[in-house]
Amino acid sequence: MARHELLKIEERETISRELSRHKSARYIGQMLGRHHSTISREIDRNGGATAISCGRGAATPRGEPGTSERTKTRGVAAAS
Repeated sequence: MARHELLKIEERETISRELSRHKSARYIGQMLGRHHSTISREIDRNGGATAISCGRGAATPRGEPGTSERTKTRGVAAAS
């Protein structure tokens, strides 16, 4: 399977700009010469169309402590 070129920062900025104009992944992909699924995966990876177009996408690196959106809770232990 061939390795594909990563998205450049300019392409990511274009994705963000076009999403704020309510353009589709297919439209953006056609503009950039990329497959629409590449654009869609980039959008999903960075929090969805709303997060990216509002400037909230990829605010913190993945896996960093304290970046979890929800806290993990444990069930109450059964009394012995």
